[in-house]
Amino acid sequence: MPDPGVAAGPSFAVAPDPTPPGLVRRALVTGRHLSALLAGAFVASVDAARADPARRGSGFWLRRVCALLLRPVIARRLRHEPFPVQFRRRLELLGPTYIKLGQILSLREDILPREITTELKRLLDRLPAVPCERLARIVERDLGAPPAQLFARVDPEPLGSASIAQTHRATTLDGHEVILKVVKPGIRGTLERDAVLLRVVGSLLQLLLPRYQPRRVIAEFCDYTLREVDLQREADNAETFAANFSDLPDVVFPPIYRQYSSRNVLCMAFLDGTKPSDPAAQALTEDERDRLIDLGAASIIRMLYRDGFFHADLHPATFWCCRARSAGSSISAWWAASTRSCGARCSTTTTASSSATPRTPPASWLPWPSPHRAPTWSASAARWRTPRAAGHAAPPSTRSRWPA
Repeated sequence: MPDPGVAAGPSFAVAPDPTPPGLVRRALVTGRHLSALLAGAFVASVDAARADPARRGSGFWLRRVCALLLRPVIARRLRHEPFPVQFRRRLELLGPTYIKLGQILSLREDILPREITTELKRLLDRLPAVPCERLARIVERDLGAPPAQLFARVDPEPLGSASIAQTHRATTLDGHEVILKVVKPGIRGTLERDAVLLRVVGSLLQLLLPRYQPRRVIAEFCDYTLREVDLQREADNAETFAANFSDLPDVVFPPIYRQYSSRNVLCMAFLDGTKPSDPAAQALTEDERDRLIDLGAASIIRMLYRDGFFHADLHPATFWCCRARSAGSSISAWWAASTRSCGARCSTTTTASSSATPRTPPASWLPWPSPHRAPTWSASAARWRTPRAAGHAAPPSTRSRWPA
């Protein structure tokens, strides 16, 4: 194993080690960052108007004076950055709860400009990393022995660093290649304080916008975010996924090494592959791409309609396209799972959830495996039509309708 004092590597900034703030201080810091973010947005809009006279409009000089007054509010290192960079950096400085919000927004290209979502995608797995020496203390405390006694080697360079945990490649003493996922120090306390503050905000918004149920939305967000910190729950979900897909060899979930796992440490088998967003994925043949699309669609339908236990955070940082040992390609999920009882959310590198009592639909309309062939799309009927084997009843119409 490398020297545990080695810092996180050149491709990752090193995360600071601040003293966890109290609730009041956390509220003040959050308010300061959000105010500075609004000021940065205003100043960035004025700067853009200065570069493009067509965007100035009436009152431009007044806005320019206001921008000059607001500019000192913005941190010097962010003052001349474009707004998407300022937005991402502010979320990073605010910590894991707000980083999680940024991760959700990074997928919403339907409501946010491409420049912002592209920058926010850096929050998925390229956040500042914790140095190895701090992670080694967590591993030793949870597993009862220092990493050097448990692993032949641990790579000091992280594979990924997200809001709650970071991952490193390692080799067990018996030669197995694995991934170590370790919860970052201080994260749990920060999440708990942020949850209190957000619930207060949700109660205030409920008085102003009761139609949108902000208190319920925020409570749900806090709930599943706090559950992500428990990696034992994630290990349970990983094994449930593996059992649910045991009959589909081309959909792979990495096996869990329970002897090296705990509430703050998760050890899973290493799977080599590429993200769907990587240029290497574009080199796949058309047949391989079609195969991957079929596998992905079949997996999602199975999770939703057969298992009631599904991955709800599918983005390019949470699953890999792996070259199968046989011809063709396979999909493998890469995760961090938390569970909640409604069965509406679940994930892989960042959040997963499941139903406490998984639904089991009638065998006559289970997606896969089933007596049916694969479903086909009927544009005229605007629904999926599944050919039925003899002796099987038609699926209920409420289950077969899909949006166009």
